[in-house]
Amino acid sequence: MLNINNLGFYLLGALTLAPLRLCAHSVSFLEGTAVVHRDKVELVLAVSPEDLLHSSEETSHFKERVAPAALAKGGDAHRKFLLDGIVIRDSKGHRLNGKVTKVEVPPLPDTGVPLASLKATRFTFHIEYAMAGPSAQLGFLQQFDTSKSGAPVIMKLRLQRAGQSNGPEIPVPTGEIPTTLALDWTDETRAATLVAAPLEPVDVSLHIQKENVQVEILMPLLTLETWQTMPRAYPGVLEIAEQTAARSSLENWLTEINEVKIDGVIVKPTLTRFNYRSADSKDLASLAKPRRLSAATTRVGATLTYSTQDVPRKVELKWTLFNRQATGVRALVFANDQEGKRIEFSPRNPTYTWDNPHPSP
Repeated sequence: MLNINNLGFYLLGALTLAPLRLCAHSVSFLEGTAVVHRDKVELVLAVSPEDLLHSSEETSHFKERVAPAALAKGGDAHRKFLLDGIVIRDSKGHRLNGKVTKVEVPPLPDTGVPLASLKATRFTFHIEYAMAGPSAQLGFLQQFDTSKSGAPVIMKLRLQRAGQSNGPEIPVPTGEIPTTLALDWTDETRAATLVAAPLEPVDVSLHIQKENVQVEILMPLLTLETWQTMPRAYPGVLEIAEQTAARSSLENWLTEINEVKIDGVIVKPTLTRFNYRSADSKDLASLAKPRRLSAATTRVGATLTYSTQDVPRKVELKWTLFNRQATGVRALVFANDQEGKRIEFSPRNPTYTWDNPHPSP
């Protein structure tokens, strides 16, 4: 057996195996645990070898076995792949720096790993992210460079605080909008308590038309309440009378949030549609009959309409609803009946600008 622990590498991914050769797989799965301490976060990731080979572009044909040297070649490249791609941010939005602290290498035959055994082979990689002190929240996202493998990464982490063996499993999304977990450090005799976050996302669509610009928002009640509270007798239930009582203040708030400029002029909106909806009703255009709703699944729907003098030449939407629990939003843009374009708003990129490709004189 060949001992290659001193090579100081190995990382992570998942594989799809074609007979007698390695090929580009359609999806790469990455799973592991994240243990949260007061001064660091420790990731432990168990991975199959195919992504190692793709990181070093070792995708040539293998007749029956993969040589240890081929895995060694991909080790350093894949180390960088993970450190660059896994993003953890503290409560101030600062990215934590990761460092590989340990690699557990499975036994590898001198003659190489049989292709039939690749699926059962795993490398366990330990990455440590230092923190200056306890953080009130942590955000997890992925920004992997998948240009070599051509495979998107689906990543999940099991979160647990130091000293415990269980915790919630969270998805790690791509882009700029992280999955966020709040941490309670009030009890100094214990490690952090992981609180069930993330909040459900807000659905937003921007419609740019000849006669007006419309912003449609469908927001989970629990997300909305990070900005505006809705008094209710029972925390888990939203009664019809409570919906009616809160409507006026919510309508005023909705017309004040965000900022829309049309041809350089800030335009105030008119609230042309407002309703409360259950989780199974996502059609903002239809009117739901008022009924008692679950606070956990209620969504507030609104359409804000901005009038235009003529066909707009330029539209700017600045999203302002960010806080520690809601760190970003995804949206769809529909302009002149064209197919929707996906965009993202974040505290660092809060504004989307649309320029009319065919402006009128």
